[in-house]
Amino acid sequence: MLGPSSDRKLIGANGAPVEDDVNIQTVGPRGPAPLQDVWLIAK
Repeated sequence: MLGPSSDRKLIGANGAPVEDDVNIQTVGPRGPAPLQDVWLIAK
């Protein structure tokens, strides 16, 4: 039996944990997203 949903973690293809699946880092308040966010590119 699985535990509460808070126990489950997202992991990327390389096995690294995904810290945040909703928010992304941008350059400035309305700027572009840098390509350092590997999860965003894979998603």
